[in-house]
Order: sequence, then structure tokens, then C-alpha cells
Amino acid sequence: MLDNISINKKLPAVMIFFAIMSMMVASFVAYINISSSVENLIKQNLLSLLESRKSSLDNYFSTLESEVSFHSQSPLVSDALAKFSSSFQRLPNDREGYLKRKYIVENPFSASQKESFLSSNDGSDYSRHHAFFHPIFLNLIQSNTYYDMFLVDKHGNLVYTVKKDEDYATSLVDGPWKSSPLSKIFTSINEKHSPGDIQYSDVENYPPNDNKPASFIGSPVFSPNNDYLGALIFQLPIEPIDRIMQVTAGMGITGESYLVGSDLLMRSDSRFADSQSILKTKVDTVSSRAGLQGIAGDGVIIDYRGREVYSAYKPISFKGVNWVIIVERDRDEVFYPISVMGKILILSNLVVVIFVIVSGYLLGSSISNPIRTMTNAMLKLARNDLSANISVNKRKDEVGQMAKAMIVFKNNAVEREELKNRLEYLAEHDNLTGLATRGYALNQLELLMETSSSKGNLLVVMFIDLDNFKAVNDTLGHDAGDRLLCEVARSLTNSLRKDDLVARIGGDEFLVILPNVENLNLVESVVQKLMTSVKSSLILDCEIDFVTLSAGLSVYPDDDVNADGLIKKADESMYLAKNNGKDNYRFWSEFLEGNREAQN
Repeated sequence: MLDNISINKKLPAVMIFFAIMSMMVASFVAYINISSSVENLIKQNLLSLLESRKSSLDNYFSTLESEVSFHSQSPLVSDALAKFSSSFQRLPNDREGYLKRKYIVENPFSASQKESFLSSNDGSDYSRHHAFFHPIFLNLIQSNTYYDMFLVDKHGNLVYTVKKDEDYATSLVDGPWKSSPLSKIFTSINEKHSPGDIQYSDVENYPPNDNKPASFIGSPVFSPNNDYLGALIFQLPIEPIDRIMQVTAGMGITGESYLVGSDLLMRSDSRFADSQSILKTKVDTVSSRAGLQGIAGDGVIIDYRGREVYSAYKPISFKGVNWVIIVERDRDEVFYPISVMGKILILSNLVVVIFVIVSGYLLGSSISNPIRTMTNAMLKLARNDLSANISVNKRKDEVGQMAKAMIVFKNNAVEREELKNRLEYLAEHDNLTGLATRGYALNQLELLMETSSSKGNLLVVMFIDLDNFKAVNDTLGHDAGDRLLCEVARSLTNSLRKDDLVARIGGDEFLVILPNVENLNLVESVVQKLMTSVKSSLILDCEIDFVTLSAGLSVYPDDDVNADGLIKKADESMYLAKNNGKDNYRFWSEFLEGNREAQN
């Protein structure tokens, strides 16, 4: 049909036509591929953030469960509950009124500091026990892991709390708070009271604590003779979960993550809320309902604020309590790079058409080649190949802008990996001293026990507690106490072998694992070296000479073949060292020998 058109017109026209058509088809295919890759990358980003939040929550609850199990089996807690229960029964008939008057009404400290009151000088056994145990338990909750600690006897009497709120000294069976979540978790523990059983209650408004949101976790407590004494229950603060859910890295401007309970109410504060949204903001969305039915997924939905968002969700549960984790970003922000890329492609096509008419093939080539380069880079990023080199970002045209957008996507993916690595590090290391955490130490202890068993070597677990550490905080302040803990951690680390492990497992408690031990006589010299080194460093670097170490040691496999058992026996041996004058150490075998002599 072009037979009647001259060749000098027909040939350029045909070349331009096919060049334009080829360019348009190529641009369309590239846009589809890039859009799909970008959307896939964004989806993977949200899913990775979702997995990161779930992993952090799982670690938090796992650590919490281990700590509660440890405390509930502690001889200290068992002894405290037995003594508080018996002395509570010997108080005047109106025990609730009497204790509230002595420890709340006549408390000399302000309402926000009433837990600082050590003891009422009423001459009662209860006050004497309170003076002994209260500083220990106050130090425990000041680690920010717990808001309050409760000891409840088997009859439901709340015989001890740290905070001394309105629930103190009441009966959880027939008292004013018998319908509270604290009463519910005690009832559940009291009905089963099987050793090692951990009970958890979902977040609810707790009336004795100004009706603030609270959750509780607890476990039964038994005497050394395995007699059921009652329950140890902790009230958990909301801040640890908020810190996990409100990490902003990788969330952009509009992104947020939060927890939703079975009642469709938030269990963590919204990043964008002006006030507390826990138990106040309802999230009745497709994501929350699907997640609560045990379904994980993602997609574009309308969120609780009425905005169109890209949402990724996954169910999570702990001790029979079910929630859903939701990670969301506004759709406009999520798909903005694709929209920009589409506009850039359209503009590029218009510019290219003009240049194709003028220069034909050369201009077409100068556009198509960079686009192919960009497509290859995008496909690599879609396969999570972060080594993709986006070399065309130095161009000043629209392709350069696309490359810059791609660099942002690549950097987000790199940041996501770095965030994951950082969260894993924080889960395994103490924030103050940099030492291993209790959970990490337990995992390593299990592995080292297996290695020792295969090689036929001994393994020694050393439980260390600082003597007179409370005096540092009381006289020099908590900053001095923190510096002292860091100095102790440094000294312990420098005094041990490369393969030995040091962990901080409590406020002033440390755990040392010595694998591959061939001779226990060498262990005694190691312990003495540790104690001397720490004491010397505290005098030289901290100018403190009244803080010493008490240590207890247990040996695998001689004393126990279970990790928790080894730690518990080392802990009990440490208390024997303290009772024998502090600044000392004892083996579990000495602890057993002392018990036999006491029995004989």
C-alpha cells in the first residue's frame, strides 16, 4: 500500500514506524516486568518485616516463659511465699486493713514511690520477712521486665506485692477483685498447680492499677518437699511489646505494625495514635479477621483508619492466647515508585518519539539499552540478589531517576537484612554489658554438654552473684551500679579462656560456663583468679572495695545432666557461699555434704 510513496519518504517512515512500535512494545513489556518486580520486592519487604516482628515477639515470650519458670522454682521464692503465708495468717483479724494501713496509708513515700518502703516497724514476723525479701524482689521488677510481682497463697490471699496497689492483701477468691484478670490467672494456676505449668492472661484493663492495660503470667510454687504453696504471678508492662512493634526501620512514612486480639482490639499502641490505643482502637478488617482464624497472608485492604493499605498479617499465640500481627503501609506510598516509573516511561516514550523522528535508530538505541540494563537489575533484585549493580543512576534523564528509585529499593532490602541481624544480636546479648543473655547461654550450654559428653570431658557451670551490690545503687546511684556491672563483665571476660562463656542472667547475677575441663583442681584456681581479678579491677577502676563475688559451681555430668538442673544447683551452691561469709565459692558437692551433716 506504500507503492506510490517515494522511497526517500517511505524508508524513513517505515523505519520510524517500526522503531516507534518496537520502542512502545519494549517499554510496555519492561514496565510490566518492572512493576511486577517492584510489587514483589515491596511484598517481600513487608513479609520480612512481619517475620522480624514475629521472631522478636517469640523470643520475648520464650525468654519470659523461661524466666518465670526459673523464678517459680527458685528456693528464694518458695521460702518467701511460705514465710509470707504463715506470717500473714498471724496478723490481726482485719489483715487486709492492717497491711494497707501499715504499707500504703502510713507509707512515708509518695504514691509513685511507695514500693521503696522497706518495712513497717510493727514488730511482726510479716514485717521482718518483708524487710528481708522486699529489696530482692524490688530489684527484680526494676529490671523493666515486670511491672509488679505477686505472691498468692493457696487460699487466694495476696500476701505480698512489690508495688502495693489497691489489690495488696486482698483475697482473689472472694475479695473486691475476684473478677479481675489477676484473679482469673490465679484460679487457673490453683486448679491445676502442676509443676512447671505456666499460665498467661491476655491484656485487659486492670482496675487496681488505675484501670490501665495489663497482662499477667504466673506459675505454681512448691516447697522443697513438693507441697503446693500457692502462685507466683508477674504483671507485665506494655512497653516491651510496644518497642518491638514500633520499630520504624523499613516502614517508610506511613507504615506501622501492631497486634490485634481476639476481640479485634489493639494489643499494642499505634505509631500514629496521639494517645494510648491498646484496648481502645478496634481493627475490624479483612487482615485481622483472617489472622484470628489462623490464616497468614497479604493484600490490599481498607485499614482501621479507612485508608487503602498494603497489608501483611500472620497469627501468633502464646499459652492459649491468640493474636494477629499486622504490618501495613499506605498503598499510595507503596506503589508510588511504580506510578512514578510509569510516568517516567510515558515521558521517555514521548521524548524518544521526537528523537526517533530526527535521528531514528541511534536515539532508539540510546534509550532501549539502558532500559534493558534496568530490567536486568530489577530482575536480580526480585530474586533477592542484592549484589545487582545499578550503574545507570548517574544519568541525568528519566532512566537515571528510575535507577535512583531502584537504589532506594535495594537500600531498603539491605537495611532489612541489617535490621534482621541487629534484632538477632539484641536477642542474644545483654544491652548493658554486651554479654550473652540467659536464653543464649542456655542454648550454648546444651550444645557444650553434648560436646563434653562425646569427648568425655567435664563441664563446669558457675553461678556468680555480686555481694553488697545493692549498697552501690543506694549510695552511689544506678549509673555507678551500671558502670560496676560493665567493669565486672569486662574483668570476667578478660580472665577466661577463649572457649569459655560469660552471660548476664539477672540484675547482678552472672553465669560462667567452662567447657572441656580435665581437672577440677584447675577450676578452683580459675575461680580464685576470677575473684581476685574482679576485686582488683573494681578497686582500681571503680574505686569500690566493698563489692565481692560469691560463686556456686556444679559439674556436668557428675552433679546433673540437665542444663536447668546444673544452673539451679550452681545457684544453690552460690547461696551456700554467701551464707558462709560471702567473697567465697562452693561446689554443689559441698552443698550436698553440708545438707548431709545437717541431717545427721
